[in-house]
Formats: sequence, C-alpha cells, structure tokens
Amino acid sequence: MRRQIRSSFAVRLLVAGVGLALTLVVGISSLLLISASQQAQEAAVTTAANRATVVDRLLGRITGPAIDGEATGIAGLLSAEAANGQDLGPEIRTLFGLGAGPFGEYPVVVGADFRAVSPAGLPPLLTAASPAVRRALAGDANPHGVEVATGGDIYATGAPIRKGTAVVGALVYIQPLSGELARFAAVVGYPTDEIAAARPQMLTRLTGDAGSGSRATTPAAIAADVTRHRDAVAAVYDVPRTGAVAGSFVPLRDATRAVVGYIGVEVPLAQFTGDVRAVEITVALLGILAILGTAIGVFVFVERFVRRPVNRLERGVARIAGGDYSTDIPITSSDELGRLAEGVNRMRAEIAQYITQIEQARARLDGAVDELGGVSRALTTTTRGVAGLQEAVVGAAAAIVGHGSAALLLLREGDHLALRATHGVEGHPPDLDGWGVMGRLLEGRGVRVDRAPAGWQAGGMLAVPMFYQDAVVGALAVITRAGEPPVEGQEQSLAVLANNAAIALENTRLFEQERETVRRLRELDALKSDFLGTVQHELRTPLTAIMGMSDLLEMCWETWDDAHKTGALHDIQVAAKKLYDIVETILDFSLLESDTLSLKPLPTQVRSAVEEAVTAVQARLKDGLQVSLSVDVPPDVEVFADPTRFNQALRALLDNAVKFTPDGGRVWVRSHRNGNGMVRIEVADTGIGIPEDALPRVFERFYQVDNTATRTYGGTGMGLALVRRLVEAHGGSVEVESRV
Repeated sequence: MRRQIRSSFAVRLLVAGVGLALTLVVGISSLLLISASQQAQEAAVTTAANRATVVDRLLGRITGPAIDGEATGIAGLLSAEAANGQDLGPEIRTLFGLGAGPFGEYPVVVGADFRAVSPAGLPPLLTAASPAVRRALAGDANPHGVEVATGGDIYATGAPIRKGTAVVGALVYIQPLSGELARFAAVVGYPTDEIAAARPQMLTRLTGDAGSGSRATTPAAIAADVTRHRDAVAAVYDVPRTGAVAGSFVPLRDATRAVVGYIGVEVPLAQFTGDVRAVEITVALLGILAILGTAIGVFVFVERFVRRPVNRLERGVARIAGGDYSTDIPITSSDELGRLAEGVNRMRAEIAQYITQIEQARARLDGAVDELGGVSRALTTTTRGVAGLQEAVVGAAAAIVGHGSAALLLLREGDHLALRATHGVEGHPPDLDGWGVMGRLLEGRGVRVDRAPAGWQAGGMLAVPMFYQDAVVGALAVITRAGEPPVEGQEQSLAVLANNAAIALENTRLFEQERETVRRLRELDALKSDFLGTVQHELRTPLTAIMGMSDLLEMCWETWDDAHKTGALHDIQVAAKKLYDIVETILDFSLLESDTLSLKPLPTQVRSAVEEAVTAVQARLKDGLQVSLSVDVPPDVEVFADPTRFNQALRALLDNAVKFTPDGGRVWVRSHRNGNGMVRIEVADTGIGIPEDALPRVFERFYQVDNTATRTYGGTGMGLALVRRLVEAHGGSVEVESRV
C-alpha cells in the first residue's frame, strides 16, 4: 500500500505542489526578511553618519569660533604691550593665573623659538610640530584644528603676538577634545568614539560627562578605511556587552587641513530591529495559509482533471504494449492529456507500419551484410590488379544501395577528386561538380543528397570519403535511380566498403609496384649479364686484332716489306680506334647516368659537323665505306649545341646506319629548319631495318635486336641510348621509323 502511494502520480503531484508552494514561501520570506534586515542596517548606518556629521559641525561652528575669539583678544593685548615696550612677563603671569576654564580650556604663550611657557600644573601639550603654533608664528590669524598632543588630543587655535610688524610669539588657546565631546553628548544622543590617524588599530570610546573613555581594538573594516584616509567611514560590527552596532566616522583635521584622526558615533542595531520581528510573524502566518490552500487546490485538481484521464491513458497504453493495436484510447478533453491520448492513438496506427518497414530494412541489411562479406573477401583475394579491384568495389557499392543504382570511384589527385571507375553508367562518365559534394568529401565528411540537381535523371546520392592512414585518398559515391532517394542506414555499409577498399587498393598498388620492381630488377640483371657478355665480346675482338697483328708484325718484321708492315699497322690502328670508341661510349654513358656531364653550347654548323662525323666513321673502317653516303645539309643551317657532344651523337647515328646497311647500300643525311625555331636532322639508310615490336626499345641502354652470342653485327647496345641522352640534354627529341 505504501509503495502504491509513493508511485501514485496524484500523490507526486500533490507533494510537488506543496513543495513548490513551500519553496516560494521560503524564498519570498527570506527575501522580505533579508530586505528588512538590510533596511534596519541602512537606517542605523544613516543615523550614525548623521550624528557623526553633527559632532563635526559642532566642533567647527561652536568650539572653533569660541576659542578663536579668546585667542585673538589675548594676543592683541600682548601685542599692544609689546609695541609700547612694556615687559610681557607680568602680563603672562597674570594670564597663567587665569588657569583652566570650566571645560579645561587654557591659553599657552609660545615664543619665536617655539618654546612654550606652560602654566603651573598643566602638562606641556604643544610641541614645535604643532600646526597651530607654526601657522601663528608665520603670521596667520586663527589657525584652528584638532591636534595630537603629548597629554591627549586637543582642539587648538592660535594668534600671532606682534611687536610692530615682527612676530615675536604666538598665543595658542587650547581646548581638550575629550571634554568638548562630552559637552556635545547630550546633543548627539549617543556616545562618541575617537581614532587617531597615527594609531588606526586603537579606538577610544568616550563615556561619562568628563570625557573619560575606554580603549578597544578598531574593527578591521573601519581600520582599513582609516588607513586610507577616506572622507567617510562606516560599517556594521559587534561591540562587547552592546551587541551589533552601526559605526560611522568623519575625519578630524588640523590647522593645515591634514587628517589627524576620526570622530564617530556607534548606534546599536537593536533599536531598529523591532519591525523585522513583526515581518517574521506575518510571513510565517501567510506561509502556512499558502501551503494549506495549495494542498487543497492541487488535491481537487488532480482528482478531477488528472487522475481519471491518466487512468484511461494508462489502460490504453498497456493494451498497445501487449500487442493490441485495434482499439483507440477514448479522448474526453482537448487539453494536454487529450492531445497525448490522440498522439498515442496515432502511434498505435503507425506501429504496424513501422514494424513492417523494420522487417524490410532488416532483410535489406542482412542482404547488404552478406554482400559486404563477399566483397571483403574479394577485396583481399583479387589478383586482377588495381583496375580489376576498382571494378569490384564499384560493383559492390551498387549492390549495397540497390538495383538500378550507379556507383562511382574517385581517387584524390592534389586538391580534387578524379573519376577512376564506374558501374551502371551508360555513355560518358558523369560530372559530379553540379552535386556540390567535392569540398565536403575532401574534408572527410560523408554526404547524403535526397534530390538530384536539375538535368540529372536520378533520385539522390550517397557519397563517403575513403581514408588511408587518417588521410582522404578518394571517395565512393552511389547515385540512385529516379524517384528513389537513398535509404536510411546505407551510409554505414558504404563507409565500411570505402575504408576496406582504400586499404585493399593501396595494398594492391604496393603489390603491383613490388612485382614491377622485381620484374625490373630481373630485367636489369639480364641486361647486366648481356652487357657483360657484349662488352667482353666487343672488347676482345679489337684486342685480339691488335695483339694478333702486333705478334705477326713482330714475327715477320724482317721478311715483310714496307707495304705489308704499313698494312699491319693500319689494321692495328683501326682496331685501337674501335676499342677507344667502345671505352669512350661506356664512359660517356656513365657520365650521363650520373648527371655529371657538362655541356658548353655554341653556334655550330650542321654541315661541317656531319662531314666530320662521316670522316670519323670512315677512318674506323678497315676497308673504308662500302655504302654510298650522301649529305644534303644547307651550309647556313646552325644549331646551338656543344660541338663535341653534337658530333658524338651524329657519329653514333652514322655508325649505326653504316653498320646495318649491306655493301652497296645507301645512307642519307638531310637537315632543314622547322617553323618552330628547331632544326630537324634525318639519318636514313637502306639497311636491314628494325622489327615493329623492337622500335620502342631501340633507344634503351644495352638493348640489341639480335642479342644472341652468334649475332652478325657487333656493338655494346649503348650507341642509340647515348644519342637519346645527348639530344634530350640539349632540349631536343629523337624518333625512329623503320620497317624490315
């Protein structure tokens, strides 16, 4: 039973209403009480400030003028006697005989040497530092103010004593401050306090008619403002045996208007707290009435307008939770509970539809997961290379979104995405700039567009970025067919595929790169073997001729005539030049490979360079040229090239043409200017020709069409490679055309 009461909505609402009423009552009561307390404090502080100001004005308007007149009269009398040449001693003695007045005031005569002549029995209250004495001796009339003297604080005024125009002394009239404040106690109505500026931590409370007092520690708030010499000091603090008081203090100034202390009044707060207690009683009664009224009102309201409709709503929701979607909840009002019941009825009508949609979505998701599993296996096992992998990715993306959709794979190139593969796209590849998704994809954010831009026969788009090592390397986009926007939940499957595809593409690229590297290394190893074999063969041939002819010449030197000897030496010379050419070609090619070859371009005539190359090629042939060689180069054709390297390239081209042209064949060298400021040089021959499949490789290093050990034509395979490097180093280009 107790548990049911705790779980009842009506009981909770009742407790909440009473709690709210109690909170409001407590808040308002606290505000009123705090306000009343603040008003009491402000009234006490204002009263204390007014009374302190009264004390200050009484000192300035009663005490000051009274002693000013006394001081001026006596000083005038003494000045007159001094002017007549009389001795002031008897007059001063008579003056001291006056003694102190009824409140302790008395005169003091001070000489020009600042020495005070005090009457018998009175303490020396003044010193040479007294502002009143200094101003009087300086000739100022009636400089009055409060001073801190040796025997206690005083109110002093001064008047100069003159002998002619010279000031020979000063008459200072002194009023003890404590006695003067005792006179004003009846006017102020409260005891007065005094704080010396030199002792801000000590406060003197004056009690009694004689101005006696007790000393205490100055409250911290008052002492801080006194130290700063504020014009008005006020605070609320506690005083032993008195309780809380409001203290207000005004500054006391000396004859130079400097602050020497503070005088104040302390007003007990108890005199102003009577109204606060009445407010407390009134607030308590109003609070009790407010809580009782709120409880009764909440109870009636809950019973009539909450509990009954909530019970009906609770029974209807229980039926829906149990699977009964056939009966609506009765609606008897148009308030919040009625609208809630109406919303529950709409929810009941839509639950069946939602369940159907969820089952359909689950079936699609299961199919997508199965497809994604197959795609993941394909991404990790495909051997068709990057292109085949890209086709598999876009096909899987289209399968995830649904039949009739088109998939696009884009890879990053700098600051834009370039299309690399498509699926389901007919005709030209689509331009995605109109969709406005490139920027967000490059930022690493997925994009969903439910409506295609104008001009597209499509429904919408899903696009997700492809990440590799936290960097966007591409994007995968799927465009649905017209009238079918993307379905919720497909973004996650597409994102998983995109990330797997990014990793698989990178792995496949690295695999192909490694495979290409291995293939190239094997090719270079084969080239090295071929080069070593070729060089060995090419070097051995001229060396064998040189050594054989030199040995034969040595053996037959005595029996041969000069013609035979000259012929043998010519054969040795031809073989040596051929050997030199091979070594020079290898050295030049190594310089080009290391990028250390330096060129010194100069204006060079093409015809003279061709003729020099022809002469050099002819000199390296034992039997001379066995082909017909014609040169068709105008004398005025020039190129800007390094003469030595230009001649070397021409010599290599001519040597290649002559070597592969049978005896009786023809070789041509032609040249003319192009319209773009370049010079075209052609070397043509009627030789054996080059097969079509070998044309792309003739300028590769060490490459020879016939690379067998029994080949007919010798050579290192570096001649044409050297030609291409030299021509490109000059900013030109070289091409080959041939047929077998």
